[in-house]
Amino acid sequence: MFYGQVVVTPPSMTEASWLMQLQVANPEQQDALLSQASPMSLSLTTTTFLETLREIQPWMIRQEPALSTYWELRNRLEQSLKQERHG
Repeated sequence: MFYGQVVVTPPSMTEASWLMQLQVANPEQQDALLSQASPMSLSLTTTTFLETLREIQPWMIRQEPALSTYWELRNRLEQSLKQERHG
């Protein structure tokens, strides 16, 4: 549980536990979780992490400040994958 504190995403956090935390978090806590997340911190590939983000947005991330952070993260990942594909 959060109890008003921001949870720091440890490098060993699983995708499932990160998603569970996002689901119960308020927008400020979601913002922190999104800001700290990366494919590496969740032991995912960039592609898998991006797919996860695409799946959760419509129903889980709905309010600021988490919404802006979500879109910044998603755009950064999409740009990274485009650069990898095109050299």
